Amino acid sequence: MESDINFILNKQKVHTKIHPSTVLLALIRKTQKLTGTKEVCKEGDCGACVVLHGDLEENELKYKTINSCLYPIQKVNGKHIVTIEGLNQENLNIIQKEFVNQGASQCGFCTPGFIVSLTGYLLNSKEYDYDEAVNYIGGNICRCTGYNSIKKSVNNILLDMIYVNCNNNNRLEYYVESNILPNYFADIHEKLKKLKNNIIAEEHTLKSPNSFIIGGGTDLFVQKPDELLISDVIFNSPQNEKITTINDKVEIHSSTTIEEVKEFFEKNIKIFSFSKLFKLFASKPIRNSATIAGNIVNASPIADLTITLLSLNAELTLSNSSKEIRKIKLDQFYSGYKSLNLTNDEIIETISFPIPNKNFLFNFEKFSKRTHLDI
Repeated sequence: MESDINFILNKQKVHTKIHPSTVLLALIRKTQKLTGTKEVCKEGDCGACVVLHGDLEENELKYKTINSCLYPIQKVNGKHIVTIEGLNQENLNIIQKEFVNQGASQCGFCTPGFIVSLTGYLLNSKEYDYDEAVNYIGGNICRCTGYNSIKKSVNNILLDMIYVNCNNNNRLEYYVESNILPNYFADIHEKLKKLKNNIIAEEHTLKSPNSFIIGGGTDLFVQKPDELLISDVIFNSPQNEKITTINDKVEIHSSTTIEEVKEFFEKNIKIFSFSKLFKLFASKPIRNSATIAGNIVNASPIADLTITLLSLNAELTLSNSSKEIRKIKLDQFYSGYKSLNLTNDEIIETISFPIPNKNFLFNFEKFSKRTHLDI
């Protein structure tokens, strides 16, 4: 099983014909020989493999950070991927300068991941906020434990950015003009438009009960990376309208990422405990990839999101290969440990729940040795 993949890697267009379950990190390091992106834990925990993922959303170029060690190559088709090499210029940019000035890079192995994550923060931040910036590097580990120097660097970067006169509409343009980003970023929008126009969507169907349906893959690529490379796979395609609200009811498409769910909750369901919950849920790059349906069908007994959805009396809409629809309450979906009320040819289409009213109360306490960055 192979797929034609076309994307932009830094400033170069890349075409490859490869198994769609090949992780992006393998292509970056082994095929493209870009070794600044590191291979360490292969579980999305350390952040040494973080890259930027750019895509056109409603004709706007948006970037997010992802763990390339868990990201299937199929999902970069028609996208812009940026490694640390793609951020380097003749002179150091503001982030790199502060890491040098504060001695934030010791052995240097983790440094590329930190630089890429902080670049992702600058591209997405509504305000230059220290706590939010630290949250962006929450999935990056420094084994030399140089965190104080790293935090000082972050603080100084934000102090420098206070004087930046830009808004979200012209941020990318300003960063190019200010040498925070290389010049080629100015042309990526048009290049992606042309690239997407030339991509023909490939249709894949499940050929056996042992095939895999992949949403984000953040757990599958940890548990079964070798098996995925020799299996038939299909990918849960993102929808334009991922979250809709109709008649006081929320409906979330199965391909919606955890980060997108988090942002929706923060804007529309302003319950403090929900915000507290999502801060414990994985790191930013993982939340940018992992999907709500994947978290549900993973059926992990430590899945925090499932507890939230159970409290909201969530309902799942399932469909099978014959396009037949079945609805089931989430509390009836689990029949035991890692056991689901789901047939081999069924998938989750949507998750829905009523919008909580002002009298709705929700609270939780997480009792475990590892509270943060878990699932």
